[in-house]
Amino acid sequence: MSVELENTSHLHRANQAHVTTLDQHTYKVLAQHAKSFHLAGLFLPKKNLVDASLIYTFCRLVDDISDEEFSENPIEDLHNLEKELYNSDQARPLVQRLLTLSEEKSISKQVYLDLIYGCKKDIKGQNITTLNDLIEYCYEVAGTVGLMMAKILDVNSKEALKFAIDAGIALQLTNISRDVLEDIEKGRCYIPERWIQGAGYEMNEFYNKEIHEDLVISYTKQLLALADNYYKSSYNGLNKIPFKSRLGICIALKLYRKIGRKLLRKGANPLKGRTMLTGFEKILGILSGLKLFLSPKVLGLIPSRRHKEHLHIAIQHRIKAFNLN
Repeated sequence: MSVELENTSHLHRANQAHVTTLDQHTYKVLAQHAKSFHLAGLFLPKKNLVDASLIYTFCRLVDDISDEEFSENPIEDLHNLEKELYNSDQARPLVQRLLTLSEEKSISKQVYLDLIYGCKKDIKGQNITTLNDLIEYCYEVAGTVGLMMAKILDVNSKEALKFAIDAGIALQLTNISRDVLEDIEKGRCYIPERWIQGAGYEMNEFYNKEIHEDLVISYTKQLLALADNYYKSSYNGLNKIPFKSRLGICIALKLYRKIGRKLLRKGANPLKGRTMLTGFEKILGILSGLKLFLSPKVLGLIPSRRHKEHLHIAIQHRIKAFNLN
C-alpha cells in the first residue's frame, strides 16, 4: 500500500489501535484520487478526516460504477447499492460503515439516493437541457456531498446546510468547466443544450467538436461565473462549522476555486486539456484558505448574509425532504 495512515504525520498522533484496514483503504482512495481534498483534509481533526475519507470512497464507488468501465451492468449495480443502504446485513463493509456513520451523524439516506440518482443520469445519457437542469444535476452529484460533509462536521443549522449544498454545487461547476474535453470523449455534455442550440448548433456537432472554440470558451466563462456565485454564497456558512474543522474546509474551497481561476487565466479553453494546480499553486491555495479562515465573517466577528433563495430554485423539490426552510 503506497499511502498508509500510519505514515502520515497528521495521523501518527492518533491511537493506531483504532485504525482499521477499511480506514486505511478509504484514506488511500482519498489520497490517490482527490489530491486537493486530501491536502485540505490534512488540516482537519483526525476523526473528521477518517469520516471524510469514508464519504469520499463511497462517492467514488458510485462514480466508478456510473463510468461503466468498472461494471457490465451499471444501472443494476447502482440499484443493488441502493438496496444495501436499506439492508445493512447484506451490505459490503464500506456501506455498513457508512450506515453506522449516518446513524451517528443523522445523515438521511435520501442524500445517498439523490447522489445515485444523479449518476444514473450519466449512464442513461440524459442531456442537460436548461440551466436549472444543470444546477439540479450539480446538487445530485455534489451538493449532496456538501450535505454529507456538513453533517460529519456536526453542522446542523438549516441555514448552514443550504450553504453546504452551495459549496458542493460550486465545486461541481468547476469540475464541469475544466473537464469539457474529457466529457466529450465519454459522450457526455453538461453545458445546457439550449445554450448550444441558441448559438445555432446541434448536440451532435458539439460531440464531434464541430462547434466553434470561441463558443466553448464563452460557455466556460459563464459556468465559472456561476460557480463563483455559489462559492461566495458558501462562505456565509463557514462560521457555522466547528472551529477546529473550519480551516480545512476553507482550504478545500480555495484550492478548488483556484483551479477555475487558473482555467480563466489560460483563456478559459478546456479543449486544450485539463487544468491542474502545481505544487506552488497549492501552497498559495493553502495560504488563501488561511486568509479566508481569518476573515471577520468566518471568525464570526461580523454577521453572515442570509441564504439567497434564488440559488436553490432549481432544487427546491429535491431538498424538501431535508426540511431546510
